[in-house]
Amino acid sequence: MHDQQFPEKSWYKTGGGIVFLGILSILVALLIAFFSFVAYYIYQIRTGNASAIEQTLQQAAPNFSFLSTKTKDTPTQQLQETTPFIRSFNPQIGDPSNPVTLLAFIDFECPYCQEAYPAFQQMMEKYDSAIHVVFKQFPLTTIHAQAMAAAVASTCAQEQDMFWEYYESVFTSRDLSDEGLLLAATRTGLTESIFTSCIDSDRYAHNITQDIQDGIDLDVRGTPTYIVNGKKIEGVLTADMWDTIMIDAIQSR
Repeated sequence: MHDQQFPEKSWYKTGGGIVFLGILSILVALLIAFFSFVAYYIYQIRTGNASAIEQTLQQAAPNFSFLSTKTKDTPTQQLQETTPFIRSFNPQIGDPSNPVTLLAFIDFECPYCQEAYPAFQQMMEKYDSAIHVVFKQFPLTTIHAQAMAAAVASTCAQEQDMFWEYYESVFTSRDLSDEGLLLAATRTGLTESIFTSCIDSDRYAHNITQDIQDGIDLDVRGTPTYIVNGKKIEGVLTADMWDTIMIDAIQSR
C-alpha cells in the first residue's frame, strides 16, 4: 500500500497567514476611515459648512491651533521686531511709548476670541497706563462664514472713530448676522447711512488683507493670538495669566 501524500496547505490557511490577513484588514479599514474623514472635512470646507466643522473639531481636538489654542498654560515664542507691522489704519489704544506693546490678532466669529474677550478687556482696563494695544484683523474665512463681514463692519465703525465701542458691542451681542451687525452700529451710535455706505463700498478690504498678510508673516496660526513685546502667546487666557504676562513684560523693560 502506497503512502498517500497530502498537498501542503495554502499560505493564507496557515496560522501565520490568518494572523497576517487579520492585521492587513485592520490597516486597510483604518486607512479607509482616515481618508473618509479627510474627504468629509474637505467637502464641508468647500461647501462653507463652518458650524459643523467647528463643533466637531472642538469636541475632537479643542487645542487644535489652526482654530485656536485653548490652553491651561501660556506658551510663548520670541518673534522678530513687530513695529513694522503696526499700521496707521490699525485701531489702537494707549500711548505707543508705554512699556508694553500688544498686537491682538482677532476673528470676531472665533468662539475662543469670544471666550477670551472678558479677561482681555479686564486686562486692558487694569494696565491701561502701561500698555499700547494694536488690533489686527485675522478672519478665518474657511471655517467662519461671518468673520469677514464682521471685520468689514468694524472697519466701517473705525471710519467714524468708534471702533472700540463697536468691537465691544459685537463681542457682547455675539450676533454676526447682517441684522446683528447693523444693530450693533445703532447701539454704538454710528450714523447708519455712512455705515451702510461704507460696507457696500468695501473700501477697507485692503486693510484687512494687509493684517492677514502681517499675521502670516508673523507666523500667526489661529485666533486669538497676542504678541506682547515680541512674544507670541496663543489662546484663551485667564485674568491671572494676563497678570503674569503683563508683570513680566513690564519688568523686562
